[in-house]
Amino acid sequence: MQGERSFTAATAGLMLMLMLLLPLLGLGPPPAFGAESGFEIIPKWVRPGRSVTIKLGPEVNTATTMFLRLSGRTAVRDFPLNSDQINRRIIEVRIPAAINAGKYETSLVDQDGRDLGIYGSGLKIAASDKAEDKPVITKIVPSASYPLHGRYGFDIIGENFGDDVRGIKILINDTAITFDNTLQRHGGATSEKDCKEGGSCLVWGWKKLSVRGLSLTGRQIIRPMAASIAVDGIESDKKTIILSPVDRAMPGIIAFAALGILTLLVYLMFRRKASLHQVNGQPYRAMAFLFIEPKTNTFSLSQLQLILWLAAAVVAYTYLAASRALVQWDWRLCEVPENLPLLLGISAGTTVLSLGATGFRGSKGSGPLHPEWGDFISSGGVFAPERLQFFLWTVIGVFGFISATLAQDPASVTELPRIPDSFIPLMGVSSVGYLAGKVTRKPGPNISRVVKTADAAAPMTLRILGENLSPKAQVTINGTLLQTEEVSAVPAARPDPEFVTELIVTPAIITLTDADTVAVKIVNPDGQSAEI
Repeated sequence: MQGERSFTAATAGLMLMLMLLLPLLGLGPPPAFGAESGFEIIPKWVRPGRSVTIKLGPEVNTATTMFLRLSGRTAVRDFPLNSDQINRRIIEVRIPAAINAGKYETSLVDQDGRDLGIYGSGLKIAASDKAEDKPVITKIVPSASYPLHGRYGFDIIGENFGDDVRGIKILINDTAITFDNTLQRHGGATSEKDCKEGGSCLVWGWKKLSVRGLSLTGRQIIRPMAASIAVDGIESDKKTIILSPVDRAMPGIIAFAALGILTLLVYLMFRRKASLHQVNGQPYRAMAFLFIEPKTNTFSLSQLQLILWLAAAVVAYTYLAASRALVQWDWRLCEVPENLPLLLGISAGTTVLSLGATGFRGSKGSGPLHPEWGDFISSGGVFAPERLQFFLWTVIGVFGFISATLAQDPASVTELPRIPDSFIPLMGVSSVGYLAGKVTRKPGPNISRVVKTADAAAPMTLRILGENLSPKAQVTINGTLLQTEEVSAVPAARPDPEFVTELIVTPAIITLTDADTVAVKIVNPDGQSAEI
């Protein structure tokens, strides 16, 4: 037992001797960061341009010329120690203003830069409090951060962000943000990928701070928001930051929802009236009724373009209002673009003038039995180029206006897209072309009703009543084209050299009875037609 104790004591003594010799031979591990083995630095936190005090321990040989060495991540600096103060073992060292902020290890070296093996406490060089060294936020990218699963991510770009993530504070509305994880970015070795999932993370860089996974839940931060950076207690100027409470698509969804609600209201208003309007025993849906010309029972192009531009204005204005209120947190009433009222005025004026042209010149032909999409680009079933250009220009203009509106970022949009000055004349020329076609084109036939006249001594006779019926029109009964001698014209009450209001049809090649359903089609010489 006594032998074992002697062996243990000898082994312990040998290990202690090795631990003392290895550092002197340069073979041992470097001293631990912040360890004090020969001198103490007071204070341990200083700004550039200020002085620190060094208190030498009793084991330090004051007869040696010594320098204080600061070893940091980016630089190693040596500062001479005053020989007179060394003898008193209390030395004052001024930290230059040009030194980089950060955490430094301290040691004493001789005049040749050799390490004397004397180490002191760590020294933190704080950020300079000079105006030119103040942290600056240049921009925040992106301009608005939208929530992803309730969390935000953005980058703060700027200058003078210090040398240590531990000295950085991010403040939003003067409230310091705490992070679950903080990382240093050095030469690309650390990035946002190293952030832990499910928590907030701050990644420090010389000129960029990356914030990832920030949640505002439980934080008493109200909107609008302004962000600032504090580096070692020195705060930057504030920069507006937008952390949207809603997704990027929400203003667009609200805009189309508002259009849907207005459409529903219109539907409820017109539903009963539309059900009372029947053609050939068939009622029309309320929304289709908005586009129908009752006189011709066809879709009206002028009504279509007015309704489309009204819908575009509703969507665009609602998008702007929702973006400014929900994303930018600006609840002021939005301004209307300068040219939008003029454009809507042109649309409304075109509709009114179209009605006037119809009353003056006469309506177009009613065409097929029921309204069709082709009514927008045809007149009485005949293709009309001026209607096609007006239809296409309306669709392109409305689509372009809505697309330009929705393409704007809700975080930065302040007004609706400005309608180019050149667009208004083009819209006007398109409307003039459409109206010119209505004025110069001949009116088309419209059949109001067909009356059967039966006589025991004569075959069935049909009276076709309507407007703009040509005496030279081709008449088809139940799909059979009648001969010219089977059709005769009744002079109109108001003399018109070209049209009459009644045609008398006496079919010779087909036989009709009172019980038969009669399908009548009239085609004027210019190709415009009407059916009933």
